[in-house]
Amino acid sequence: MFDGRNISGLRPYRISHLGIGRTFQVVRPFLEMTVRENVLTGALFVSHRAQRRRTPEQRCSEVLELVGLADKRDALAASLTLGEKKRLELARSLATEPRFLLLDEVLGGLSKGELVLLVEALKRVHASGTTILMIEHVIRALVQLVDRIVVLNFGRKIAEGPPEAVLSNPDVVESYLGKRINTTGMQSHKERA
Repeated sequence: MFDGRNISGLRPYRISHLGIGRTFQVVRPFLEMTVRENVLTGALFVSHRAQRRRTPEQRCSEVLELVGLADKRDALAASLTLGEKKRLELARSLATEPRFLLLDEVLGGLSKGELVLLVEALKRVHASGTTILMIEHVIRALVQLVDRIVVLNFGRKIAEGPPEAVLSNPDVVESYLGKRINTTGMQSHKERA
């Protein structure tokens, strides 16, 4: 269900037109196309409810700047590093102007600089009114982005709540962390608000 409408069985372009965007854990850019062309394919599926104040080219430039790929706009996607391909995947999804964004491990495998860049980009996306649901294992980045975490272990929910409470939950520590993560000094989502 999305906005009271059953979306089961809908074609992906119809789901996109409703305002849902997503990234894939395994990135799948169009390798023979440029970065710009990849992002423009996302702009073809702009939500019907999105305000079309910008042309696809303007939207493309905006999201490439946001994810730090503006200088690579004319490069072939095949020439990008894994981190750059992940940022391209996010840019292509953002070009659809989603109201609800599903992110599947978008932060994994990024360099420290790329991680900082994408955390800031996702903060801006969220501040613009887009709801974000993330599947993520990069805990230190996740804490900066969310006000609520749900942890699953073998398909069973073992914890849910604010990051500080979840990260100190004994079941979470045992299953995923190995030790309690000290969140002191990490700026949480709520502290930024």
